Amino acid sequence: MKTCEFVLSRFSAKFSNRDLASISQEEVLDFLLSLTKNNKPATKRNRYSVLCSFYNFCINSTLPALTNPCGTAVIKKIFKRPQAIQWQIVDKETIDEIIFRTTNMRNRLILELMARGGMRIGEVLSITLGDIQECSLTIQNPKSGRAEEKVYVPRKILVRLSDYVKTHNFSTNDRIF
Repeated sequence: MKTCEFVLSRFSAKFSNRDLASISQEEVLDFLLSLTKNNKPATKRNRYSVLCSFYNFCINSTLPALTNPCGTAVIKKIFKRPQAIQWQIVDKETIDEIIFRTTNMRNRLILELMARGGMRIGEVLSITLGDIQECSLTIQNPKSGRAEEKVYVPRKILVRLSDYVKTHNFSTNDRIF
């Protein structure tokens, strides 16, 4: 919604005293280029899509004879959809090797909770002694927006985590990591 408001308010400010049919393709291109200068390709595409949708709405609702200036081949090419980045996934054996070669107990527990429990780094770093239950961990204020979530991790990791906590004498509200 903010993107629509941003693009259309700028468009309205620039072309407020003109009829939509009188705005040329070159003017639309200049407007989009000035609006998206120094932005990432995804932002450029998003702003182009807002303006294109606005023109399509006007054509479908009140001005059927109007042609969409955003539909030209040049403008489409400049604001084409960016290529999706394919993340390289690390296989399980590599993760296991990294975990087993980690000698620092704190770092090993962090890696194991992330790999075996599927926890995010921020969730692991925010664990307190009060979050540890018999067979699970409680995440306070998770990224999902809920008040809390339960994470079930293997018993041997919970045992190692409990041993780590006992050796470091944490209080109930102290963060473990």
